[in-house]
Amino acid sequence: MTYDYFKGNLIIELPERINETNSQQIKDEILEIMAKNPDCRPDLDLKNLKYISSSGLRSFLTIQKKWGKGQISLKNVSKDVNGILEMTGFDSIFHVSKLLHQCNIDGCVPIAKCINGSLYALKGGMMVKAFNPEITLEEVEIEMGMSQKAMTCGVPTPISFSTVKCNNGFGILFEEITGDSIASLLREHPESAHTYAKQIALQIKELHEIKILPDRLPSVKSRYQEMLAFAKYKLNNDDWLQLNALIETIEDRETFVHGDLSLDKIFLLNDEIILMDMANCGYGHPTFDLQSLYASLVAIEIDNPGYCKEKFDLDPSICREFWKLFARYYLDIDGISEASSKTLSKMNQLLSRYCMLKEALLDTLHG
Repeated sequence: MTYDYFKGNLIIELPERINETNSQQIKDEILEIMAKNPDCRPDLDLKNLKYISSSGLRSFLTIQKKWGKGQISLKNVSKDVNGILEMTGFDSIFHVSKLLHQCNIDGCVPIAKCINGSLYALKGGMMVKAFNPEITLEEVEIEMGMSQKAMTCGVPTPISFSTVKCNNGFGILFEEITGDSIASLLREHPESAHTYAKQIALQIKELHEIKILPDRLPSVKSRYQEMLAFAKYKLNNDDWLQLNALIETIEDRETFVHGDLSLDKIFLLNDEIILMDMANCGYGHPTFDLQSLYASLVAIEIDNPGYCKEKFDLDPSICREFWKLFARYYLDIDGISEASSKTLSKMNQLLSRYCMLKEALLDTLHG
């Protein structure tokens, strides 16, 4: 019996059949592997398994009880074996992941870069988010669940159908969106920046009014606090206190936040926006979204010239102008008077501080 390690877990590959003749031997071998690796959670890979008898299921129970630290995962479960698990109720005892279909993204052009992967339009319709190789299936399933919950809260986002194998990692398969991203529309029609900015600002502002119950989506502010807590050992005390104070200044709100807003994740379909990539969504203050958009359009370009061209294939001047127009409509200011100019300048200064906060946290965590 072969096994491997992945992110601290034992991945144990099972044979084609488990029945009365070999279930005891298989159980003993797995328990022996577990004994040699007591701190690693055993995940059973069933991609080769075509049949399992009642004695095999009882062996699974023994393994689960021996582990005793939460659910063991049964991975790559075929349709036939899954039917046995459902019929016997074993699907409620273990974390079951069905055998995934393969999705080939070779030759597909990415339409958006995400913090943990990329979005692709597939040939013949549909879209897929292909995750980076280090992202586990459990993490992918959590994100798909967040996308589905966001949709039930009234957030306009595509239907997520299933998890898939995607080249050397995992992915989520989405319905086809026939609209275009704002980044694409600005490339084709830069003269319409004013129209797009008004549409996006007013609709994003409406989304920021959607009430989110705390048991539906996570707190974005709490996520930042968790990132800071995790990074504490890498920071000196003064830097940690400064970043913590900055997070605390963000007002608490139980309204929708996308969490990583940018022009390539906002699509326009029949004059209505569709949001892609729910990896960082949750509830909190709109500041988190305004910071993300400001960073991608203005702040990052200042420190890394060429960013706007590389990410959106747009001239930085178009991005800066789009941000000014967006902020004007979001804040409901005329954009002409001295007072409105001061309001916009004050907002930009504030968002610059939060951009520094997020950048500092990410640099510390990934450093």
